[in-house]
Amino acid sequence: MATARAVICNSGFELIAETLTLGKPILTRPLAGQFEQEANAQALRELQLAQVVGRVDANSISTWLQDKPAGVRIQWPDVAGNIVRWLADGRRQSPSELADGLWEQVVPGRADRKSAAAQATAD
Repeated sequence: MATARAVICNSGFELIAETLTLGKPILTRPLAGQFEQEANAQALRELQLAQVVGRVDANSISTWLQDKPAGVRIQWPDVAGNIVRWLADGRRQSPSELADGLWEQVVPGRADRKSAAAQATAD
């Protein structure tokens, strides 16, 4: 994947997260009837992190590649390290404050992106 120009995949979390870490363009299709994949796809679409299609075929791939998609690189925070420090510090922050602090490390302007992700999950 490190040398790939782009990634075409279903909308599961793990491969999408790895692809975003590498900054590769993503063409994704959620598996029908899989709520998590449909929610992931909606969030990816609204956050403009991937091109989401209902069907992967020669036409959708060709159109996507002709558009010269750009990837988005995300640097994820050290969640495990932050949780260890939070525990060692006596859990002075609430879990929601810890989560908010982690999201702030992911993307500047987190509030707009979090709202879109929350709305995508609600839809």
